[in-house]
Amino acid sequence: MHTPLSLGPLDPGDATRAISEPVEETVVRFDPEVVAEIVDLAGGRPYYLQKLGYFAFDAAVNGRVTRAEFAVAFERAFASVSQEIFAARWAGMSPIDRQVVAVVARSMEPRPSGDIEAEAQRFGVKPGAARQSLRRLAARGHINRLASGHRGLYAVRDRLFRRYLELQACEP
Repeated sequence: MHTPLSLGPLDPGDATRAISEPVEETVVRFDPEVVAEIVDLAGGRPYYLQKLGYFAFDAAVNGRVTRAEFAVAFERAFASVSQEIFAARWAGMSPIDRQVVAVVARSMEPRPSGDIEAEAQRFGVKPGAARQSLRRLAARGHINRLASGHRGLYAVRDRLFRRYLELQACEP
């Protein structure tokens, strides 16, 4: 029995090749800034690279994908990833975890747990519950814990998931 291969994030060079090499034998070309944007948005995650690349390829006009075509392709890819991955992640979270992950996602920069706990408290989440939630969310890969003493700094590094969370916050 074989264990499934689990890929971590690719480095930017490998991610760039993963986007540009498969289309070399086709009539479609991605503008260099489109490739760079796909690599940046995907954060090296193979599944995101695949989805963004697929929808970009599909959006080509006259064999070319410019920023304009990619803008349309991105919305389609984002909707697909949201439906396939993010909706299940969100549904599997407790109400407290949802509050805490939303607080973490509000910032582009890593934040100390104390700041997150204080903000979450304004939404009715007690500091102890917020601390436990941070640990749980980090263990499940929903947020990133960056080492900084015993309390830690937390961030949502996944740009697509952060966008999904921003959209969830806008819903009634």
